[in-house]
Amino acid sequence: FPVTIVKGDNGERILAKILSEYLGGSFVRVPNSGAFIGGKNQTRKDTLSVTQIRSSKGDIIPPDDYPNLVVECKFYKDIAYHSLAVDQNVALLDTWIKELEYDCDENDFGILCFKTNNRKW
Repeated sequence: FPVTIVKGDNGERILAKILSEYLGGSFVRVPNSGAFIGGKNQTRKDTLSVTQIRSSKGDIIPPDDYPNLVVECKFYKDIAYHSLAVDQNVALLDTWIKELEYDCDENDFGILCFKTNNRKW
């Protein structure tokens, strides 16, 4: 597997474990995640049940206690943190936020979690 895929999968598993520990319940990685119903794949929702849609949103499947939670997970080498301090747009963050918005429906609560090398979540 390419390094980025393995890194992303591991990041999703680690984040699911962190969320399970802090929020309770069982958060798990979406199998074969990668915008199954996001972006250009929105039309897949037309043939899926509510449960299938819910378990395909974002990168982490939340427990039943959080039915409207959509979690997008990113693990990257680095981002331009300094741009955030001076109120400049960070194109990479904007892209990630758009991905999250594609997955979220009207009543969903989306969160973007990311980690960069040598830094904590």
